[in-house]
Amino acid sequence: MAGSRNKWKKYNHLAKSDRIAPHLPETRKLNKDNFYDMLDKHGSIVVKPVDGSGGAGVMFVFKKDGGKTYVVQRGAKRKTYSSKKKAYRRVRRATRKKRIVQRKIALARIRKRPFDVRVMVQRKRGSSHWKVTGKLAKVSGPGYYVTNIRRSRGKVMPFDSAIRASNIRDASPSRLGRSVDRLSLAATRRLRKKFPIRVCGLDVGFDRGGKVWIIEANFHPDISLFKKLKDRSMYRKIVKYSR
Repeated sequence: MAGSRNKWKKYNHLAKSDRIAPHLPETRKLNKDNFYDMLDKHGSIVVKPVDGSGGAGVMFVFKKDGGKTYVVQRGAKRKTYSSKKKAYRRVRRATRKKRIVQRKIALARIRKRPFDVRVMVQRKRGSSHWKVTGKLAKVSGPGYYVTNIRRSRGKVMPFDSAIRASNIRDASPSRLGRSVDRLSLAATRRLRKKFPIRVCGLDVGFDRGGKVWIIEANFHPDISLFKKLKDRSMYRKIVKYSR
């Protein structure tokens, strides 16, 4: 499927929707001007390969001390630089792959660890009806910002349990669950107009106020995450829809 791994193409297609655009963190192609501008504007940014997956090659950059120093973090390792120029140089050295720079959302946390939610949206073969078949929380490992379980040695949690344990203000699992479902369905229907998909695994996050953010969409999501939950009913449903 041409372009199915391209985060930039998927972002641009979603950003043209008035319904979805307010839930997307600002994203641009990586170059020096965009790197500087996004860092000045947001203070914290994420740099990702355009076609990466599983959290590979993801780097976080933070402005500190009012812009006197800059921290670049990859995995659990971080290094401080004395200027934007040096921080950018470090990011450019990491890989020759095309990359995007994205506003870093201050994700809600569970015991000081950021988490996001994997949402599975599927349609059965021959059907045009989309359904949310599962969602779970991915909690990062200690010292990591990436929520990819394998890369950060994190853990999965049932959605409702994660929301109740989080630092989201006035958190209601049912209310937030409905918001996630509605937005995920809208995003998948939008993506279907450009890509011939039957499944979409969305990574969505919450900020502390409970606003839902679409971090990225994956057309080949790893469903084995759902086998890690004690209750396997969602996993069985996802498999059934995959046939």
